[in-house]
Amino acid sequence: MTGLLILVVFSASIKEIRTQQVGARAVRLSIVADAPFDKFDHILLTRPPRIVVSVPGMDYAMPSDTVKIGKGPVDKVVGFLKSRKPLESRIVIYLKEAVQYKASLSPDKSELIFLIGEVDTATLETRGLLYFPRRAPFLYSARYKRDPFSMPSLKSYSDTLLEVNGAKLVGIMETPTGRVAVVKAYNGRGFVLHERDIVKNGIVSEIGKDYVIFTISDYGFTRTVVLKLREEEE
Repeated sequence: MTGLLILVVFSASIKEIRTQQVGARAVRLSIVADAPFDKFDHILLTRPPRIVVSVPGMDYAMPSDTVKIGKGPVDKVVGFLKSRKPLESRIVIYLKEAVQYKASLSPDKSELIFLIGEVDTATLETRGLLYFPRRAPFLYSARYKRDPFSMPSLKSYSDTLLEVNGAKLVGIMETPTGRVAVVKAYNGRGFVLHERDIVKNGIVSEIGKDYVIFTISDYGFTRTVVLKLREEEE
């Protein structure tokens, strides 16, 4: 008798989308899987406003591709299996308007949690996105002191700052304190920036409706870099 060996490989799957109203203007949205999330990435896009979540190594096993939410700033959630080789699922959270959000994992890492709405950006840091608080203006007496308009040394922060070369502008968000730019670096890391925020070897000079201007100083020269907003595909 010839023995038959059957090898069954089980892949982790996304099983459920849960939502809960948090206050008047925020929603707690959970993406629940049957195994811990190993890797995930997310980014905010503005045309139309949506949060795009990529989850490599997981199947999408929801009974429906579209989940109508209609709570707070969240309109609906659309999920699908992006590819089988390599395995990757994508979840798109469609918003009524571009708003701030925070992403985190549950203690057992089987639940990816998004707090969507009015979130304090001064304390907000997410995997793949860095948020920098808006800096308050102040008066400075330059007499007998360093020129306040000269570029400070950024060596100790260079690993956490945006490298403008090769970066792409993927979103502009209107907030009560001014415009906020979502920029993706050449290595895939995302940054949410206000005007006057520091980048590598420079600062954010201006944020327009569809562009961001950086002032960069390197090798003793000052130059201007402009990133313009383009339509992004999901």
